[in-house]
Order: sequence, then structure tokens, then C-alpha cells
Amino acid sequence: MKAGLYDPDQFVPISLDAPNLLVDTFDGYVPGMTEIQRFLLLRDREGHAA
Repeated sequence: MKAGLYDPDQFVPISLDAPNLLVDTFDGYVPGMTEIQRFLLLRDREGHAA
């Protein structure tokens, strides 16, 4: 980024056959930690790896 070579428009997220949760960390966590924990615990209760 410092050299001016980073282009965020070229970002391609990984694709996994698994539940995922997008977390924005620009200014804290969105969704918040409670929602993140709820997502992880729900996955674990359903028998999925968190």
C-alpha cells in the first residue's frame, strides 16, 4: 500500500464451502463481538466446525 501498488478493487475473497461471516474492522467490529460469538456458537451447535 505504501508503494501505491495496492488496489482494493482487485480484492477477491476466498471461496469455501462453509458458513462465513463478513466482519468490517474499519472502526471496531461490525457486526459486534456478541454477534460474532453468536455466529460461531450457532455453527458449533449445528455440528459444523467453527
